Amino acid sequence: MLILQKIATMEKKEKKPHWVTEEQWKAVPCVAWWEDRRKASKSIAWQKPVTVEEARAQFSRLRNEKNWSQGA
Repeated sequence: MLILQKIATMEKKEKKPHWVTEEQWKAVPCVAWWEDRRKASKSIAWQKPVTVEEARAQFSRLRNEKNWSQGA
């Protein structure tokens, strides 16, 4: 428990990235967390279909996969 408190204290002392607002930083004062979110959002942006036709083709491919009918 003491180690976790020290880690939390160290993370709070880190410098806030310039793209994070003060309000966001108060909620999550951890540079590593924000870097992970940034990487994830870039990855998701690359995966989105650009056109309607591409979205339909992606949906069609997913619908034809064998585990489509199994649900989530």
